[in-house]
Amino acid sequence: MSKLNWNTVWRWIHIILGMMIMVYFFRIANMSTTWPAWVDELVANTVIWMVMWSGIAKWQYPRYKKWKNKRIREKKALEAGETTA
Repeated sequence: MSKLNWNTVWRWIHIILGMMIMVYFFRIANMSTTWPAWVDELVANTVIWMVMWSGIAKWQYPRYKKWKNKRIREKKALEAGETTA
């Protein structure tokens, strides 16, 4: 089993919310029925917004980690250089 990290968490949040949108549109397209107004509002105002932001977070998280680790390495190298000088 893989280690649980933020990248995995964001991936699963994004997948689950995306599946909710798929079910929403599947019912409209293939069953010729509509959802109640509160479901339409929930999907339009919340689920789509959460899918978008979880996707952005999932996409940017590895870049953020790389940037953060680079800053930590540079700080350690600077501190090591100051103590030996």
